[in-house]
Amino acid sequence: MKNLSSRKIIAFFNEVVDKFENKILREKESGQYSGSVYTPSQMAEFIIRNLFRIYLKDMFEEFGLKDDILLTNPRDLKALSSIFERHPEMKKVLTRRIEHIKIMDPACGSGRFLISAGKLILNIYKLLTPDLEEVEIKKNIIQNILYGVDLDIPAHNICKIRLLSWYLSDTSPKTSSDIDPKFISLKNATLDEILNNAEISFHIYNSDFLLEFNPHEKFDIILGNPPYIENKKIKDMNFKKKVKKRFTSAYRLYDLSIVFLEKSLEMLKENYGYLSFLMTNKFLAADYGIKIRTILLQNTEIKEIINISSLPVFAKAAIYPIILSFRKKSSNNRTKFTIQNCETLDDMVKYNFMNSKIVSQHWINTFPSKVIPIFGNIELMQYIFSNFKPMSQVINDLKIIYRPFGFLQWEKHFKNVSETKSSQNDLLLLGTGNVKQFHIDFQKRIRIAKRDIAISYFKYNEVFKDIWQDLSSEKLIFREIAKSLTALYDPGVFTNITGLYFITIPSFTTNKLFCLLSLLNSKLMDSIFKALFWSLHMSGGYLRFNGSFIKRLPIPESFPISLSYLGKINQVLSQILMEQNMLFFSSQEIEMCHTFFLNLSNSLVRLVYVKELFDNTKISNLLKLLTHPQEILPNIEFKFLFPKFSLPKFKLYSKKELELNLRSIMNSYKFLSKNQQLVFEIDEIANRVFKL
Repeated sequence: MKNLSSRKIIAFFNEVVDKFENKILREKESGQYSGSVYTPSQMAEFIIRNLFRIYLKDMFEEFGLKDDILLTNPRDLKALSSIFERHPEMKKVLTRRIEHIKIMDPACGSGRFLISAGKLILNIYKLLTPDLEEVEIKKNIIQNILYGVDLDIPAHNICKIRLLSWYLSDTSPKTSSDIDPKFISLKNATLDEILNNAEISFHIYNSDFLLEFNPHEKFDIILGNPPYIENKKIKDMNFKKKVKKRFTSAYRLYDLSIVFLEKSLEMLKENYGYLSFLMTNKFLAADYGIKIRTILLQNTEIKEIINISSLPVFAKAAIYPIILSFRKKSSNNRTKFTIQNCETLDDMVKYNFMNSKIVSQHWINTFPSKVIPIFGNIELMQYIFSNFKPMSQVINDLKIIYRPFGFLQWEKHFKNVSETKSSQNDLLLLGTGNVKQFHIDFQKRIRIAKRDIAISYFKYNEVFKDIWQDLSSEKLIFREIAKSLTALYDPGVFTNITGLYFITIPSFTTNKLFCLLSLLNSKLMDSIFKALFWSLHMSGGYLRFNGSFIKRLPIPESFPISLSYLGKINQVLSQILMEQNMLFFSSQEIEMCHTFFLNLSNSLVRLVYVKELFDNTKISNLLKLLTHPQEILPNIEFKFLFPKFSLPKFKLYSKKELELNLRSIMNSYKFLSKNQQLVFEIDEIANRVFKL
C-alpha cells in the first residue's frame, strides 16, 4: 500500500472534519437540529483567549501586579514576555501552573474549543520553555491537558481526528513515525484504524457528561458551547427524571445548557477554576433560571457577561447567546463583573465592545428572583429595588387574570361572539391589537385562530359566573405581546380569550387604579421591565409581558393622587387622538397637550422613585404637583367618547361634558406649559434619572 505524505494525511483529516461539520449544518437547516451548535473558529479562539486573559489577570493580582493581558494576537505574548522580564518570579509561577493545567470541554463536538485551547497553551509553553520541541509540547498538551466529552460517537471521533491533524501539522521529522502510514489510505482506512494506530492517547470520552462522566480530576479551565435543548424537546422521560433528581438547576422548564453549567461548576478546582460558556441568555431572567442563578451568585465570582445576541451566527438555532465567564470562588460585597455588548464577530475578535457596564454582584440579590440584567441602568434599578417592594408584596388582593375562560382549547369560546347584545351582562371582546397605551383602537380588527372579526359582544354564560364577576369589575388591561409595556383602564366592560392580562384589585378605588395605570405606562417602569426581562425577548424586539413578571415590578406603598389625575387626562386625550375627531380644539393643539401631560406624568413617576436623590429646591414645582395636584390639575371623570356599544358600564360623555373636560384640561396645559421652571424640571429629572 502506497505511503502517504504527512501533508496528504493532514489534508485527508481536514476533509473528514469538514464533511462532518457540513453534515451537521445541513441537518440543522433541514429541521433535524438537536441542540448541537458548532461554534465558529474565531469565536472559539476568542472565548479561550478571553478566559486566559481573566485567568492571568487574577493570577497577577494575587501577586500584586495590575498588568492586564489581552491575548488577542501574537504580540500579546511579547507583552507577557516583557512582564516576565520585570517579574521573573511570575514566570516560575505560570510555568508550574501550565505544567499541571487541566482544560475540559463538556460538549466538545468536533473539537473547535479544544484546538483553540491547545494552540494557546502551545504558544505559552514555547514562551516559558523555548528549548522543548513543538511536537513534544503538542503531544503533552493532547495527552495531559485537554479533555473532552461528547455523547455523539462520530463527533467524539472527529474531535480526536482534529487533534491528531493539529499534532501532525508540525514539520519535525519525529512526527512522521508517530502514525503507521500503512493504515492511512484515502480509499479504505477507517477512523478507528487511524486512531488506534496513532501512538498518542486522548482524553476524549464518548459519554453522557451529565449522568455518566465522573473523572477523578478537577479542572482549571472549562469552556465550550453546551447544547441548547428546551425541556419540552427532551423526549427521554427516564433521562429527564434522573437529571431532575441529580441537579438542583433542573427546575421547572429548564434548558439543558444550565444543567451543564451546574455539573461543570462541580468539576472546577475550588478558588482556581475558571469557566467560560457560550450559551442562551434566557436563564438570566426566566423563572426556570432562579436555581442556577442562586448557585452562581453563592459559589462563583462572575467575571464577565458578553451579550452577542445581535450576531447572526446562531440565527438558525433561534437563540440569543451570551458568553458567561466566572471563577469558582465565593463572592463578597466587593465582587464586581463586567457586562459587554458586541454587535459583530469582527468587533468581538478585536475586543471592540460597546456600552460596557461594571456591576456589583451583590446587587443581583436585590432584584426579583435574582434576575441578572444585562441592559439598562442597573445601578438605578438597584437603588429602586432596595427602596421599593414588588407589586405582589405591596398589594395584598392583587389578582392578574389570563385566558379567563380556560388555558387550553380557548378557540372554542369564539362561538360566544356576536354582533348583537344578548343581555345586559354581556361583555365586549378585545384582541391584543385593540389595546394601546391609555386607549382602545376600536377600528382594529381581531385576527386570531383563523378568524377576522371586529370588537363584538361576548355573550354572558352562567358557567363562567365567578370569573364574570371579576371581568365586569373595573380593572386594568395590559398586552401580553408588545414592544413596550402597554396598559389601559377598563370600567368593567371588556373581556378577552387570549393575548391580554387583566389586573383586578378589589381594595382599589378608581383613582388608585388610574395611578397604577400611570405607573405601568411610564417610561421608567418600561425601562425597568426591559432591563430585567430583555433576555426573554422575541424576534422583532417584541417582549412577552407575563403576569408573573408584572407582579415583580417595584411599586410605592402610597399612591399619589396626581398620577391618578394624569392617568385620566392621558386616557381621554389619547382616545380622542385615536378617534381622529378633535372636538373644540385642533388636532395639533390636542397632540401638544397630550405630549406635555405624558412627559409630566413620566417625570412625576420618576420623582416617586428617586426624589431623595434630588435637591428639593431644584424640583419644587414638580414636588408641588406631586403632592397638591388639586390646585392645578383637573380631576375628570372617565367616560367613553362615542356611542359604540350599549352596556350599562359603557358610559358616555355628553357633548357638553366632553367640551367642559377638554377646556379644563387645555387650560391646565396652557398654565403649566408657560411655567419655564417647571418645563426645566421636567427635562432635568428625565435626563438625570437615566444618567445616574
